[in-house]
Formats: sequence, structure tokens, C-alpha cells
Amino acid sequence: MFLCVPVLIAEPAVWRYAARPVVEGAVAVSKSLAEMVRDKIDSGVLPLDAPAKLWAGLGSGQRCTVCEQPILVAQAEYEPQYDDGRAAIRFHAGCHGLWEAERRRRGYRPRD
Repeated sequence: MFLCVPVLIAEPAVWRYAARPVVEGAVAVSKSLAEMVRDKIDSGVLPLDAPAKLWAGLGSGQRCTVCEQPILVAQAEYEPQYDDGRAAIRFHAGCHGLWEAERRRRGYRPRD
């Protein structure tokens, strides 16, 4: 079992979430948030298509779909809404920005 906690790596202004092994002797693997977004898009957890609506407000305590950390009441929470009955996805502000950037990098263009 792994516990993900934020760890500041030596690169300036780059946060990485490092999987901290609970079992002794296991090797910790760290991924940047951008890598997490790419992996979740590739696996189908995060969509590439545009949502019908984008809700924003104060955090609800639910877990962010990207980093899997709780979105605290003092933080902004983004929730894209799709009309086809998909499960809800939620983001921290920064995680939402990385998702948007990756969607654009892969060819998505926002509506005018």
C-alpha cells in the first residue's frame, strides 16, 4: 500500500507527489502532477472533450481526481459537468490548469 504526500523536489517551483512505501524495502516512485494528468488521460480517467459546464467554488473535502488529495474548504474546487452521465471529476485549481494545458497540447481547442 502506498501513501501519496506532497514532497518538494530540488527543481524550483515543481511539486511532485511521491508514493511513500508502507512496506519496508519498497522503492518510492515520484511523478509530477503533469505526469499524473497525462497518465489519467491515457487511461480514460480524465476526458479530453469539453464539458457542458464548469462549476467552481470552495472545496468540498472530496478528493481531486488528479492528485487524489482532499480539496480543502480554503481551496478552489473545479468540477466539469458532462451531460452524458459520467462520474463527477473534481480538481484543485492547479490540477485543473494542468488538465486544460494537456488537453490543449493534445489538440483540444476551446469554444469561442
